Amino acid sequence: MAHRLRTRYRSLADHELAMGRYRRAAYIHAHLLGEFRSAANALCQGGFFREAALLYENYIHDSREAARCYAEAGCVHEAATRYSKLGQFERAAEVYEKHGCDNLAREFWIKALEDHRARTNRLGAAVLLREKLKDSEAALEELAAAWPSESQAMRCLGMRLEWLQAMGRREQIERLVLELREYCCPDPLALDYTRVLEPHALACPETSLRPLFADAIKLAAARFLKTEDLDPNARRQMLERLTRLEPSDRLLPRDCAHWSDLNTRGKSLNTRAPRITHTFSLQGAVRWRSVRASKHSFFAIGETSVGGILTEAGWHGSTRSLSIPMTPRLAEPPRFEVLDAESTRILLLDPRFPNDWAGELAATDLFSPFTCQVSRPAMFPDEPCLAAVTPEGISIIRKSHHEWISSRWSNAGALLTEAPAHGFPDCEPATLLKQNPHPTAWMDCLPIAAGNRLYLFQQGTQPRVIECSGVIRTAFAPRHAAKSLLILLEKGAAIARRGYSRCVELGSEDVWAAGTILENKHVVLVSESGEGRIYVADQGFGHYRLESSFRQEGGRCIAVLSADNGKSFGCISERGEVVIRRLRN
Repeated sequence: MAHRLRTRYRSLADHELAMGRYRRAAYIHAHLLGEFRSAANALCQGGFFREAALLYENYIHDSREAARCYAEAGCVHEAATRYSKLGQFERAAEVYEKHGCDNLAREFWIKALEDHRARTNRLGAAVLLREKLKDSEAALEELAAAWPSESQAMRCLGMRLEWLQAMGRREQIERLVLELREYCCPDPLALDYTRVLEPHALACPETSLRPLFADAIKLAAARFLKTEDLDPNARRQMLERLTRLEPSDRLLPRDCAHWSDLNTRGKSLNTRAPRITHTFSLQGAVRWRSVRASKHSFFAIGETSVGGILTEAGWHGSTRSLSIPMTPRLAEPPRFEVLDAESTRILLLDPRFPNDWAGELAATDLFSPFTCQVSRPAMFPDEPCLAAVTPEGISIIRKSHHEWISSRWSNAGALLTEAPAHGFPDCEPATLLKQNPHPTAWMDCLPIAAGNRLYLFQQGTQPRVIECSGVIRTAFAPRHAAKSLLILLEKGAAIARRGYSRCVELGSEDVWAAGTILENKHVVLVSESGEGRIYVADQGFGHYRLESSFRQEGGRCIAVLSADNGKSFGCISERGEVVIRRLRN
C-alpha cells in the first residue's frame, strides 16, 4: 500500500513538472514524499533558486549546492560567504567578479592563491597569477619552484616552456634547455620528461633551439634505455620518440627495431615473480578496513582509536585524509563507493554512518586541486540495502514488506525508476550484504551473489544465473577488465566472462583474501597467508595456467587493485603498506 501511494505521488509530481507547476511538484516531493533533493531540483528547473538554496541548506545540508543556487539567484554575498566556508575561494571570486565587485574579487583571488600554495598545487597557482592577478613574472617563478622534485614538476615544465615561447623569451628558454641537458631524469619519469620536450624539439618557433631540445631528449633516452628489465612498451615508446627526432634518417627505425629485438630475444615472458616498482605507507596507527578504486587513485577507510579516517592515495604515494564519524571496532568493514572520479564525490553506503554528513578532504601532499564531498544521502534507507554505482547512476535494491524493490537514482539524487526486483533470491538483506559488500556494475547488469549462485540482474528482466562449485564470498568487476568478473569463493576463485554460461575456477585449495584482473588476461590473487599467484588466460577463456608467484608482506592483504591502466597492480595491507608490482616481460 505504501509503495503504491508513493508511486502515485511521484506520478503526480511528474505531471506537475510537465505542466510547468514547479512549486507544486516541489511541495509533493518535500512534504508528501520527504525527497528534499528532488524538491530542490524541481525548484531549480522553475528558476526558483533562492527557495532551492534554502532547501539545500536547511534540509539537505548540501552547502555546495546551496551556494550555487544563491549565485544563480543573484544573491552575491550569500553565495560568496558559503563558497568561502567550503574553501572554494575561486568560486567566490568568480561570483563577485561576475557582478562587478572587483576589489572583493581580488581579495578572494589572493585567498585562492594561498590555498593553491598550501596544497602544493603549483599549476593552479601559476594560472591564477597569470590570468586573474595579471602577474606573469610571479607565475613563471611559481612554475620554476616545482622543478624538479614536486609531483607536478613535468606539467609545470611544459607550461613554463609554452609561456616563455608565447612571451618571446628566447634567452631564458636557451638557458633553461642547457640546464635540462645536465638533468639526470629518474627512470620512472623519463617518458613524461621526453614527452614534454618533444613538441619543442620538432616545432619550436625559434628553429635554432630545436637541436638543443633534441639533444636533451637523446641524453635522457640513452640513460633510460640502459635500464635492466625495461618494460617493452616503454622501450618501444622511447625508440619511436627518437626516430621522430630524425625523420630524414631512413635507417634509424630499422636500427632501433634491431636493437630492441636483441634486448628481448631469449627472455621468457612472465616466468619470474613480478617486479616491485615502489612502496609507500598510508597513515600509521590505523587499521584499514575497506578500499575502493578510482580513476587515478584509490580510497581507503580505516579505524582509529577515536573514530574513522578516509584517505585518498595516488599510486606514487601522494595522500590526503579526512576524519569521519564511525563506530570503532566494527564487525564488518564499512561500505562506501566512489560516485564521481572527476568531482571526487564519495558515498557512504552504510547505515552505521549518519545521514547527510559531509566533509572536505584536507590536502597534505595533494596531487590534484579538487576537494572531496563525502555524504550518505537521504535516498539510502536506514535498513540494510544493496547499492552500486552504475554508468546510469545509483542502483539500490532493498526489501520492503517481504518484497525486493529495485530503484535507480541519478547522481544528483533524483529517482529515475522503481519496480519490484523479479527473480531475486529469497534470503535476508543482512545475508546478501555479507556476500555482496561492494556490488559493482558489470557491462549492463548488476551481479548479486547468493550461496553458490551468481544472479546477473537487468532492469525489468529475469536474471541469468551462474553456478559455482562453492559458496561465493564476493564478486566484483575490476576497473581495467570490463569483460571479466572475478569471483572469490570460500575456497578458490572463479572467472566469469560475458557471453559464457559457466565460469572457470582456479586455485581451488586456497582461501583468497583479495584479487584483481589485469587487462582481461592476467588474474592476480593474494591468500590470507600472503601468498600471491598470477594466472594467465591460455587457449582462450576456457583455461587459466599458473604463471608466477610472489610473497606479500606487511600484514593481511585487504585489496589488490589495478594500477597504471591495468599494466601493474597494487597490494594494500590492513596496516596500510602499499606495494606496487609490475609483471616482468
